Formats: sequence, C-alpha cells, structure tokens
Amino acid sequence: LQRLLQTRAPVSRVVGVVDETAIFCFNESARPLHYAAELDTLVCMELENKHLKLFDVVSPCIPSLDALLKRIPAPVEEIALHFSPDLLFPEALATPYIFDHDGPSYLMVRGPLAAEGHPFTLPRSARA
Repeated sequence: LQRLLQTRAPVSRVVGVVDETAIFCFNESARPLHYAAELDTLVCMELENKHLKLFDVVSPCIPSLDALLKRIPAPVEEIALHFSPDLLFPEALATPYIFDHDGPSYLMVRGPLAAEGHPFTLPRSARA
C-alpha cells in the first residue's frame, strides 16, 4: 500500500491527487481494498447487485476500465465512477451527486483551479 501510494499516478488529469497517504489511510482504513496483482493496482470499490461503485484507483499507471472489469469476480451491469472519469472512461456522463453528510462542503485550492468550468469530483479517498 505504501509503495503504491508513493508511486501512484493521478486518477484524472482534471482533478487527481498524489502524495495524500495519510488522508487515504484515514478515509479507507475501515473499508475493503482490492488489489489486482497483474495490474499492480489497488481499487477502492463497492459491488452490490451488479452495480459497481469505483471510488479510487491507485496504481503507478492507470489501467483501462476493461482491464479492471476483467478482475471483478462478479457480473457488472452498471458502473458509477466517484472521481473525474477522463482517464478511465472519458465518455462517462457526469451527474450531480450530493454527499451523505451534514453541512456545506468546501474545496481548498492554492493557485488557479484547472478544473474550473468542468464537472469534477475528488476521489473519496482524498476528501478531508
């Protein structure tokens, strides 16, 4: 895990994070993590009733969506990407999503926000 987090590629060119090991471990420590050895990739996901929710992909090189799906041990009919999809599936339709917490959400940015004007979300593992 430490090696993958230190060498990870951003999951998106729009909004992708690197060097967030502490936040990742805090956010994902109580959730199952799935490792695809052939891809040297860690996947944060949930699969329920053929509905796959992808929350983050941690890898030195982001694999294709097809490569990831081949390693899911159950049939998948619907996929929800909970991060900006430009590297994994650029044709994905962006839909608004309200997080399940109380109060407003804020994004802290230093410098210009490259994603301004584009739909985006941070991976669950990077939210503080």
